Amino acid sequence: MIALLAALALAQAPPPAAAPEGEEPPPGASQPPPDPNAGGEAEVRAAFDAGQALRGPLEGAWRLNAADGELLYRFQFADPAGLLDPRAAGPDAPGVEGVWLDARRECALDGAGYIASIRARGGLLVLGFSEGRRLAAHTVQLKSGDGRWVGWMRAGRARLAVTMTRD
Repeated sequence: MIALLAALALAQAPPPAAAPEGEEPPPGASQPPPDPNAGGEAEVRAAFDAGQALRGPLEGAWRLNAADGELLYRFQFADPAGLLDPRAAGPDAPGVEGVWLDARRECALDGAGYIASIRARGGLLVLGFSEGRRLAAHTVQLKSGDGRWVGWMRAGRARLAVTMTRD
Protein backbone atom coordinates (compact mmCIF):
# COMPACT_ATOMS: atom_id res chain seq x y z
CA MET A 1 0.00 0.00 0.00
CA ILE A 2 2.84 2.36 0.88
CA ALA A 3 4.46 1.66 -2.49
CA LEU A 4 1.20 2.56 -4.25
CA LEU A 5 0.98 5.85 -2.36
CA ALA A 6 4.62 6.66 -3.19
CA ALA A 7 4.04 5.90 -6.90
CA LEU A 8 0.90 8.04 -6.90
CA ALA A 9 2.75 10.91 -5.21
CA LEU A 10 5.56 10.70 -7.77
CA ALA A 11 3.09 10.65 -10.65
CA GLN A 12 1.37 13.79 -9.35
CA ALA A 13 4.61 15.65 -8.57
CA PRO A 14 5.18 18.74 -10.71
CA PRO A 15 7.83 18.34 -13.40
CA PRO A 16 11.31 19.65 -12.55
CA ALA A 17 11.78 23.33 -13.33
CA ALA A 18 13.33 23.98 -16.70
CA ALA A 19 16.70 25.70 -16.89
CA PRO A 20 16.48 29.42 -17.60
CA GLU A 21 16.82 30.44 -21.25
CA GLY A 22 20.40 30.05 -22.48
CA GLU A 23 21.54 27.86 -19.55
CA GLU A 24 22.27 24.15 -19.66
CA PRO A 25 20.16 21.93 -17.39
CA PRO A 26 22.05 20.38 -14.48
CA PRO A 27 23.71 17.03 -15.21
CA GLY A 28 21.36 14.11 -14.70
CA ALA A 29 18.24 16.26 -15.07
CA SER A 30 15.66 14.53 -17.21
CA GLN A 31 14.82 16.13 -20.52
CA PRO A 32 11.30 15.91 -21.90
CA PRO A 33 11.24 13.68 -24.97
CA PRO A 34 11.20 15.59 -28.25
CA ASP A 35 7.75 16.01 -29.76
CA PRO A 36 7.60 13.54 -32.68
CA ASN A 37 5.05 15.79 -34.36
CA ALA A 38 6.77 19.14 -33.87
CA GLY A 39 5.38 21.62 -36.36
CA GLY A 40 2.46 19.37 -37.35
CA GLU A 41 4.55 17.26 -39.73
CA ALA A 42 2.33 14.19 -39.32
CA GLU A 43 -0.82 16.16 -40.23
CA VAL A 44 0.86 17.75 -43.26
CA ARG A 45 2.17 14.37 -44.45
CA ALA A 46 -1.27 12.76 -43.97
CA ALA A 47 -2.97 15.54 -45.95
CA PHE A 48 -0.36 15.25 -48.73
CA ASP A 49 -0.75 11.46 -48.90
CA ALA A 50 -4.55 11.80 -49.05
CA GLY A 51 -4.22 14.28 -51.93
CA GLN A 52 -1.76 12.04 -53.79
CA ALA A 53 -4.15 9.10 -53.49
CA LEU A 54 -6.58 11.06 -55.68
CA ARG A 55 -3.99 11.59 -58.45
CA GLY A 56 -3.52 9.40 -61.51
CA PRO A 57 -0.76 6.88 -62.28
CA LEU A 58 1.39 9.30 -64.32
CA GLU A 59 1.56 11.91 -61.55
CA GLY A 60 5.11 12.98 -60.71
CA ALA A 61 8.62 12.98 -62.13
CA TRP A 62 9.81 10.56 -64.85
CA ARG A 63 13.03 9.91 -66.80
CA LEU A 64 13.30 8.94 -70.46
CA ASN A 65 16.43 6.91 -71.17
CA ALA A 66 17.84 5.56 -74.43
CA ALA A 67 18.38 1.81 -74.69
CA ASP A 68 22.07 2.32 -73.79
CA GLY A 69 21.03 4.02 -70.51
CA GLU A 70 21.75 7.63 -71.57
CA LEU A 71 19.33 10.05 -69.91
CA LEU A 72 17.55 11.94 -72.69
CA TYR A 73 14.65 13.81 -71.08
CA ARG A 74 13.03 14.42 -67.73
CA PHE A 75 9.25 14.76 -67.61
CA GLN A 76 6.96 16.10 -64.89
CA PHE A 77 3.30 15.11 -65.22
CA ALA A 78 0.17 16.38 -63.48
CA ASP A 79 -2.41 13.60 -63.68
CA PRO A 80 -5.75 14.53 -62.06
CA ALA A 81 -7.14 11.01 -62.69
CA GLY A 82 -10.10 12.42 -64.61
CA LEU A 83 -11.18 14.71 -61.77
CA LEU A 84 -11.70 18.44 -62.15
CA ASP A 85 -8.52 20.25 -61.12
CA PRO A 86 -8.60 24.02 -60.51
CA ARG A 87 -4.80 24.15 -60.92
CA ALA A 88 -4.89 22.75 -64.47
CA ALA A 89 -4.52 24.77 -67.66
CA GLY A 90 -8.08 23.70 -68.50
CA PRO A 91 -9.75 23.16 -65.11
CA ASP A 92 -13.01 22.04 -66.71
CA ALA A 93 -11.30 19.46 -68.97
CA PRO A 94 -9.23 17.24 -66.70
CA GLY A 95 -6.43 15.54 -68.58
CA VAL A 96 -2.77 14.76 -68.08
CA GLU A 97 -0.48 17.78 -68.51
CA GLY A 98 3.28 17.87 -68.47
CA VAL A 99 6.58 19.56 -69.09
CA TRP A 100 9.88 18.28 -70.47
CA LEU A 101 13.56 19.04 -69.87
CA ASP A 102 16.32 17.98 -72.27
CA ALA A 103 18.85 16.34 -69.92
CA ARG A 104 21.66 17.04 -72.39
CA ARG A 105 20.89 20.78 -72.49
CA GLU A 106 19.54 21.58 -69.01
CA CYS A 107 20.87 25.15 -68.97
CA ALA A 108 19.78 26.07 -72.51
CA LEU A 109 16.95 28.58 -72.76
CA ASP A 110 15.12 26.34 -75.19
CA GLY A 111 16.00 23.10 -73.37
CA ALA A 112 12.62 22.83 -71.66
CA GLY A 113 8.96 23.32 -72.48
CA TYR A 114 5.39 22.09 -72.30
CA ILE A 115 4.31 18.75 -73.70
CA ALA A 116 1.89 19.65 -76.49
CA SER A 117 -0.08 16.40 -76.49
CA ILE A 118 -0.45 13.53 -74.07
CA ARG A 119 -2.67 10.59 -74.91
CA ALA A 120 -2.94 7.81 -72.36
CA ARG A 121 -5.30 4.94 -73.16
CA GLY A 122 -5.03 1.67 -71.32
CA GLY A 123 -1.42 0.56 -71.48
CA LEU A 124 -0.41 2.94 -74.29
CA LEU A 125 1.07 6.42 -73.80
CA VAL A 126 1.86 8.84 -76.66
CA LEU A 127 3.64 12.16 -76.01
CA GLY A 128 4.23 14.94 -78.53
CA PHE A 129 6.44 17.99 -78.03
CA SER A 130 8.69 20.38 -79.95
CA GLU A 131 12.01 21.88 -78.95
CA GLY A 132 12.11 25.67 -79.07
CA ARG A 133 13.01 27.57 -82.20
CA ARG A 134 14.42 24.47 -83.89
CA LEU A 135 10.88 23.10 -84.07
CA ALA A 136 12.24 19.58 -83.85
CA ALA A 137 9.10 17.56 -83.28
CA HIS A 138 9.37 14.54 -81.01
CA THR A 139 6.89 11.72 -80.67
CA VAL A 140 7.28 9.19 -77.88
CA GLN A 141 5.15 6.05 -77.96
CA LEU A 142 5.33 3.74 -74.95
CA LYS A 143 3.65 0.62 -73.57
CA SER A 144 3.40 0.02 -69.83
CA GLY A 145 4.85 -2.93 -68.01
CA ASP A 146 6.62 -3.69 -64.72
CA GLY A 147 6.31 -0.10 -63.42
CA ARG A 148 8.04 1.34 -66.47
CA TRP A 149 7.11 2.33 -70.00
CA VAL A 150 9.00 0.87 -72.98
CA GLY A 151 8.82 1.99 -76.61
CA TRP A 152 10.40 4.38 -79.05
CA MET A 153 10.96 8.07 -79.70
CA ARG A 154 10.89 9.61 -83.14
CA ALA A 155 12.89 12.83 -83.58
CA GLY A 156 12.74 13.95 -87.19
CA ARG A 157 13.62 10.85 -89.22
CA ALA A 158 15.49 9.10 -86.41
CA ARG A 159 13.79 6.43 -84.33
CA LEU A 160 15.30 5.50 -80.97
CA ALA A 161 14.38 2.73 -78.49
CA VAL A 162 13.58 4.28 -75.07
CA THR A 163 12.41 3.43 -71.55
CA MET A 164 10.55 5.76 -69.18
CA THR A 165 10.83 5.17 -65.42
CA ARG A 166 9.96 7.13 -62.29
CA ASP A 167 12.58 9.66 -61.27
